[in-house]
Parts: sequence; structure tokens; C-alpha cells
Amino acid sequence: MSKLSPPAGVRNVSPPSSTEGANPVLRSLLFVPGDSERKQAKAVDCGADALLLDLEDSVAAAQLPAARQRVRELLTARTDRSQQQLWVRVNALSSGILLQDLVAVFSGVPDGIVLPKPSSPGEVAEVSNYLTALEAQAGRDLGSTKLLVIATETPQALLTLSSYGQVLPAGEMSRQRLAGLTWGSEDLSAAMGITHKTDRQGSLTFTFQLARSLCVVTAAALGVRPSDSTDARHRILSFAEHLADSGLEKCFGFWRARHNNHHVHCQEVGGDPDVFGLSVSAFVKSDWASGVARFAI
Repeated sequence: MSKLSPPAGVRNVSPPSSTEGANPVLRSLLFVPGDSERKQAKAVDCGADALLLDLEDSVAAAQLPAARQRVRELLTARTDRSQQQLWVRVNALSSGILLQDLVAVFSGVPDGIVLPKPSSPGEVAEVSNYLTALEAQAGRDLGSTKLLVIATETPQALLTLSSYGQVLPAGEMSRQRLAGLTWGSEDLSAAMGITHKTDRQGSLTFTFQLARSLCVVTAAALGVRPSDSTDARHRILSFAEHLADSGLEKCFGFWRARHNNHHVHCQEVGGDPDVFGLSVSAFVKSDWASGVARFAI
């Protein structure tokens, strides 16, 4: 079973082994457009612990059939996932095409599915049921396809985070399948008509601090790992400073990175592990100094 847990080691570029010895512990997950063979070819060599093959925001509607085929082909071609897992972000349940996404890529055996824009944990349970049916049909172990939920992308989602424990009770397949929760600000700000997510000092404003904190609290209550996202303003940050200012540096298990120019490599950056207790794989523009990263969400 994949674990989304705090990074181990100081500057070890190889993914640490999980305690169960089956799969690497994930520290970094890199978004890659599902329809771009060129960008995927670069990403598989970047050193990220997992790639997130995207069928949602980065793919135009007209390109979605081709993207599904391309993602399935990549999944099928890369059967050895010992060094890099392959996850797929599907379209939201509310889009009406999520099941088509799942059916299109499932024969490639994705390690996990990233679910965007759920308005409630009931949607998580519904998607879990789809995965259970597909696993049964394919003769796979039930619950083997994990779910990472982007849990804060709609206003309704924020108001239902407290009900995850009741809707996804311990012992149920939907709970066993849940690998982690993550948060996002872009879609939430668009849904609320918020034009500025940070203040003049570059800190998140209250609404987005709330979303980030509730993600951590809900994940802790469920016993799963939260994932943090990289900086939403494309600013250049000292990573140590970013962690220190967040106040949540020891809570997040791994980081999602997404970039626009795709001229990146995977580099270990971070503060002194004796101070912060962790080091994190981040995706850094290759001509920038070690310890400084430009993040994009």
C-alpha cells in the first residue's frame, strides 16, 4: 500500500522505502499534462517520486480523448513503478465525464486517482464505488487503487470537511482507499470571486489559511497524510523560510508541484532537518541556486 508520509533522510535523492517494503514513500508528486508526450518524456526522468498525469485542467476538451489514450499508453508502457509511481487526475464527478476517464485509463493500472473538486465526502464514496467495480471486473485486489482528494476547491467542500469521518467510516472500502487529502486555492478563489489570495507580504489571506489548516485537521482526524501545494503566486522563496512561516511544516506529508515552462529538474531543497524535521523534494528551475525554488500551482 502506498504511504503518503513525511520525507525521510536529509538529502537522499532516492525515494525511501515504505515500512511494508512494497512501494516507495511519496514525497513529491508532479503534475504533467495528459496530452503532452514531450512533457511526459521529460517528467519520467525528473526524479519525482510520482507523476500525476492530468486529464483535467491542463487538457482542452477537444484533446481529452487523445489525452486518455496517451495516459493509458504511458501507464501500460511503464509497469515498473518501484522508482516512480503513476497517478491520474480525472475530471470532477460533477463534470459528468469522470467515469469515462476511469474506464479509459484503468487497464493501465494507475497507482492512484486524484479526485478534484468534490463538493462533499459523498462524492469520494461514489468514486470509490466506481473503482471497486472496475477492480472487481479486472480481477484486481479491491482497494488497490488509491485516492488522493483535493478537498478544498469549492465553498461547499470547505463546509463538509467535518463530515468526512461519518461519511467515510473506518473499515469501509472508501476509507481504506483514501491515501490522503490535499488542498488548492485556484479553483476556490475562482468560485468565490476572490482576486487576491495573498496579502502585501505574500502570506495567504484568511480564507486560504483556513482551507489549508482544515485540510491538515481533517487528514489528521482520518489518519491519512495531508499534501501541501507549492506557492500559488509563482514567487521565488527560500524554502526554509516558507516552512518556518507556515507553522505547519511538520504536518504535510508531501508536496504537489506544477509548472508552466516544464524546464525543471527534481532537486532536494529545504531547511536544516534538525530544525524542521524534514526535507522535501521540490521542482526547481535548473539555473536557480540550491535552496531556492520557484513554485507554481
